[in-house]
Amino acid sequence: MVDKEKEVKPKFYAELFSKCSPNSIGTKEFEECCEDETSKKMKTSIEAIKNDIRENSREIIHKFTHNNDKDDKRIIKQEQ
Repeated sequence: MVDKEKEVKPKFYAELFSKCSPNSIGTKEFEECCEDETSKKMKTSIEAIKNDIRENSREIIHKFTHNNDKDDKRIIKQEQ
């Protein structure tokens, strides 16, 4: 016998994720999906990941554009 609750959950989470996906941040659907506890946690996680990516990107760009390592400067001069 199949448990009805288990049948419903994949559909629930699929719908929840489609509303709460990173691509929908800032939309009305995204805000509406964050009413229950599960979706609030999902929203928090998505926003945290998005902020981490943004912060890591800044660090990588800063290191790449402001690198003071002498070996790297020597390599750049040799290539020119």
